[in-house]
Amino acid sequence: MLCSFLKREWMLGIPYAISITGIILGPPLLLLVGGLCLYCMFLLLRCATVLANKYSKPSLGYGDVLELAFQDFYGNENQIGRKLSNAFLILTQLGFCSIYFIMIAENIQRVIENNVEGFHLPLKVYIVCILVFIMLLSFVWDIKTLAIFSLIGNVFIFTGLITIAVYVFQNPNYENISATYIGDIGSLPIFFAMAVYAFEGIGLILPLENQMKNPSHFPVILTIATFCVLAIQLFFGILGFICFRYDIEGSISFNLPQGITSAISQCSIAFTVLLTYNLMFFVPMEIILPTMKASIVQFSSYTVEFGTRTFFVILTFLLSILIPHIHLFIALIGALASSCLALIFPPLAYVMVFNDSISRGKRITCWCIMAFGAIICVVGTVYSIIKIVKTFV
Repeated sequence: MLCSFLKREWMLGIPYAISITGIILGPPLLLLVGGLCLYCMFLLLRCATVLANKYSKPSLGYGDVLELAFQDFYGNENQIGRKLSNAFLILTQLGFCSIYFIMIAENIQRVIENNVEGFHLPLKVYIVCILVFIMLLSFVWDIKTLAIFSLIGNVFIFTGLITIAVYVFQNPNYENISATYIGDIGSLPIFFAMAVYAFEGIGLILPLENQMKNPSHFPVILTIATFCVLAIQLFFGILGFICFRYDIEGSISFNLPQGITSAISQCSIAFTVLLTYNLMFFVPMEIILPTMKASIVQFSSYTVEFGTRTFFVILTFLLSILIPHIHLFIALIGALASSCLALIFPPLAYVMVFNDSISRGKRITCWCIMAFGAIICVVGTVYSIIKIVKTFV
């Protein structure tokens, strides 16, 4: 469970998120978001258990829960729940893939240009160069091969994270520490969007529970894993911010000074993200490909699959070219999609499934969480888009 969170790049952006709010507000707000996301995971698990028993299903996925919740509430075969979950899962995962393009390219750029004197190319050139490698990897769709990629990626990401952790722990900057207490409160929408993005692993929850020999142990394991993730986030966030202050970049790996430490960290992260791109790409393809193959019958199944994969890899590539600012891209995906998957849909499903038996307090709690998620979604999305537009003006 913990590895499922750690193998992603989100942790590297937490110091930047802390720099937005400062040391006083950042950690409590991060704990708040983490606690709400954990609570919503429990709501989703409870809904899955009840619906699986009611409809005699051996196991349910995220989309299954939403689909059956809507059917249970409205009393018909309405598939709006599945369509909603599929749409936001596709949006989230393809957003991750676009962010991966930027992360690979920028880490490679830092390694090359820090070690080759006088050499400089625009970031977009590096993004174009890695398109070929990602395109080739996207044609690997065997899940066992992807699992091997994930295992290798975990080794490299831990190498990169440990390298960064050692550096920030050994190089704190306590001079004028009071200047780090309060950040830019006006940028709170960016903070909340990035924080929700960091915890948006809710799509993994039900598959992980379904694979356990003793599913009854899963809530305890989930709680421990979430608190471990929170502790690591706080470590990276606070020490990273104290180390680099307001010079912190969208990924803390970009702040490491020129030398062997930064080269090891940046190479490890770039290689990890390259290997795990296809894991992020796997989920939207599992949703999109059956529909495409059923709709385009004049071509063979392999032709449709290759064409579809090529189209969506190029789409994520074009998005990364359009918005080559990693912290703004993370904030946009976190606000627009992750907030819905993590904070809006689970309590909505819970209210639908337990409509006749839910207590007034639990109902109010669910609606408050949904309102909080909706505010992050709307305000965070608008704020992120405005920030992105300003980079082109």
